[in-house]
Amino acid sequence: MPTLIPNLPGEEVEFAVRRENWSRYEILDGKAVVWVRAVLLKLYKVSPPPGPVLPGGGAPAPVYAAATQTLVTSFFDASMRGPMTRPEVTIADFDRDGTTLEPSTLSEPWNEYVISGPEAQVIQTKAVATRIRILENHRGAMGDPYVQVESQVVVGPTRKARIDELGA
Repeated sequence: MPTLIPNLPGEEVEFAVRRENWSRYEILDGKAVVWVRAVLLKLYKVSPPPGPVLPGGGAPAPVYAAATQTLVTSFFDASMRGPMTRPEVTIADFDRDGTTLEPSTLSEPWNEYVISGPEAQVIQTKAVATRIRILENHRGAMGDPYVQVESQVVVGPTRKARIDELGA
């Protein structure tokens, strides 16, 4: 039986990347697109909470905790670009001068990871933007306005891996 390390959410499990995708959002009436991706860094199998026995007496499905890193990039129409005005900005700049946008969701695809083990499983995750803000009057080194994205990572249930997924 694996030893649990104090302060970790459970037993660390290895996985292989099957597919990683960007969630995409249109902003500013089509003048820009923001991409958000949550990359899985670590996966932990945790003990499921106590509960009723499943119909048929089966064991509850494994529960996983995910540690992720969120990446953000944006693509602006030429009319929005210009020379750098500030080399960096802070959250306080967004709180003071930022504009909250109403994005249009273009896609929020699932990422898939194959969990190693005697019975390989596939787990899905995806990044979902919960708020997008922009500093329209400040541009970074690439000439784009600064964008801040707040997001959540949604983790789907696991399923048994198919034969064609094992070579991930």
